[in-house]
Amino acid sequence: MRSFPFPSFNVKDLDTVDNGVIQHLENELLRPDWQLLIAHFLGVDHCGHTFGPRHPKMAEKLEQMDSVLRYLIIFITSCSTSVGTIHRIISNIVIFASYHIASISR
Repeated sequence: MRSFPFPSFNVKDLDTVDNGVIQHLENELLRPDWQLLIAHFLGVDHCGHTFGPRHPKMAEKLEQMDSVLRYLIIFITSCSTSVGTIHRIISNIVIFASYHIASISR
């Protein structure tokens, strides 16, 4: 089991955990030895508690998470359609959601 812990209790720090997860995500996805991968992002939650859902920093964090999700979708679809270096069939996919979800207008 591998883990990459980052300091996470400072709710004013919107980036350390998220950037650390992003830093390791691609390499971990490409490894053949995992059966469960958890990538826990905290920046959106921290931003909501610190600044509220309509703060400009929330839009920045949501855009960052959108790009991570786009990357994951591209990665997953390429796994199921290519026979390249990834020889794993991804059969169960869980995408996280939060009960803190609020609508954001730009």
